[in-house]
Amino acid sequence: MMEFLKSWITNITVVIIFTMLLDILLPNNDMKKFAKVIIGLLIILVIINPFLTLKDFGNRFQSTMTLATAYIESSEENNSRSIEIFQNNTALNIYKEKLSDKISEIVRSRKEFENSKVRVNVDIENDINETEFGSIKAIQVFVEMGNGKVLQASAIEPVKINTETVINKKQDEYNWNNRFLSQDLSTDISDALGLKDTEIFVQIQE
Repeated sequence: MMEFLKSWITNITVVIIFTMLLDILLPNNDMKKFAKVIIGLLIILVIINPFLTLKDFGNRFQSTMTLATAYIESSEENNSRSIEIFQNNTALNIYKEKLSDKISEIVRSRKEFENSKVRVNVDIENDINETEFGSIKAIQVFVEMGNGKVLQASAIEPVKINTETVINKKQDEYNWNNRFLSQDLSTDISDALGLKDTEIFVQIQE
């Protein structure tokens, strides 16, 4: 844990020193303002990167954005708001992309889905004025089997009632294998990200 903190703080320190040098060397013009935007994004990446593989994404992201906002507030008064909006949106997009990659990795770690196509939709609180800013609201995962087929249970035998009534269940409407695999995947994702099962929807499709 100490090594992790030491490495993390060192990286942040290096970026801050680099920022100070650029602030001194660059002329006070539009290029300097543009450089501050880029540097702000760099600082955000350095701060949030260690947390992208850990649990409690939402809480850690919120703490990260608090630190990043402190840097933004040091910019010129007339530009700070637009820079803050731009950086927050960019950070959210990076966060969602990394989160989607992590979920796809979790899905493909199971042998059944190692060659599958995975599509992830992540719904995150994006209102910076909300106390839950950056928290995960819902996750949708769509898995397409690599072999082009939906996993199906064994053929379901007709159920006879009083030897006269026969009930047939279509396989594509009554697929137990897919149902249980979806539940297992939902549990894997919720455990890895520290979320509730009710916040995750998984669908396995052809």
